[in-house]
Amino acid sequence: MDDDQAVLAWVQKNGEQHSLEAIDQWNEAMISRHPDTAAKNARFLHFLKEAGGYGRKDIRTYFDLIEFDEGRLK
Repeated sequence: MDDDQAVLAWVQKNGEQHSLEAIDQWNEAMISRHPDTAAKNARFLHFLKEAGGYGRKDIRTYFDLIEFDEGRLK
């Protein structure tokens, strides 16, 4: 068994079971999460600049930043 399967098995055995609605709500909250304070925004812009996206206005969420940094958002 590889490590990923072992971790998944452990989570399924020991983790809390959530409804599909709760999972969808959590996913939506994470997908739309953005810097909501001046300090978080400054840090976000720092990492955006490091990733080569200085001045990009279409990158507004943490997921957008990850997608851009990993080359999936052009």
